[in-house]
Amino acid sequence: MTLATTAATTIAAEVAAVMADVVAYGGGAVTGLGPDGETVVALTYSVGRSKQPELSTPPRVVWVLGGGAGSAALKTAFPGSRRSLLTRNPVLRAVCWGRDLDAASLLASAVLAAMQRRYAGRIAYQGEEWETEPASLDLGEVVTLSWAWPIAVLDSAPTLRTVTSATVDNSTAAASDGVLHIGETS
Repeated sequence: MTLATTAATTIAAEVAAVMADVVAYGGGAVTGLGPDGETVVALTYSVGRSKQPELSTPPRVVWVLGGGAGSAALKTAFPGSRRSLLTRNPVLRAVCWGRDLDAASLLASAVLAAMQRRYAGRIAYQGEEWETEPASLDLGEVVTLSWAWPIAVLDSAPTLRTVTSATVDNSTAAASDGVLHIGETS
């Protein structure tokens, strides 16, 4: 997947980067009390619709993609001289689950702040929807945040290379050149 950037990445990697920022939000304020109001519970997250009904405890965020329309090709440079043919625009949803209304609101704010810091206007925030189904609210409050998520469809797959070993070449280094090279002590 290539987001509206020139870096080739995966949805899971993008979500992991956002969630690392969410955990750091407010000095860890989103890591809070579980449904009993006493047990300290760490924030968890997962990616994919199959993880949504997974039994867990709040605070939790589940990231899913939904339907969306296509659009014209992105006019940006991509690695490897690849070009965008068209753009997919699925809706990215972050289902935020908090112990109570305040916890869910704080978690939603942390996710929104992290997304804004990471993407700064490159993706459009579409709003939020609070869950009203009583069975879904047994262990807390749920709010779903949505963004238009532009994904470039490129004319060729990315070239992947795996580095299996690295060797340092100091053959052209001079001991008295003023630069400290690997293996030199002074």
